[in-house]
Amino acid sequence: MSLKIQYWNCAAGFLKKFDYVKDLIVEHGVYIFFVAESEIRYDDNLDIFSLCGYEVVVSETITSRGKARILCFKRNTIKIIGGLNPQNDIIALESDGRVIVGIYRGFKLFQRETSISNYERIIADLKKFDYTKEIIICGDLNISLMH
Repeated sequence: MSLKIQYWNCAAGFLKKFDYVKDLIVEHGVYIFFVAESEIRYDDNLDIFSLCGYEVVVSETITSRGKARILCFKRNTIKIIGGLNPQNDIIALESDGRVIVGIYRGFKLFQRETSISNYERIIADLKKFDYTKEIIICGDLNISLMH
């Protein structure tokens, strides 16, 4: 089965942009729609993003940092893969033997962290997946590998 996946960096928050995304999902029959720079806060009510047949998933940073910089709309039949570092803005899903990963790596670092150590933390999560399966990774890593 082919999956329709979209990844969008909405820039500066998602709360006022839901109608636009909802129209895209419905019009194009998207299975998974990742939204980076979503800026969803711990106390935001996700029920306002209700879309029939879809579940809203936010990264675990909603708990560790108080906000999620990435969220996704996924069809209800698609499974969530857990066990990732709660400091990473990563959402991992599984459908029909495929792993689909959405990543957002912002410019802000944790205390005593460098751009490279931050990147390595994300790579450590990516190494957890079963690479005998098809892996689809979409994201915004905001890093130059030349440095």
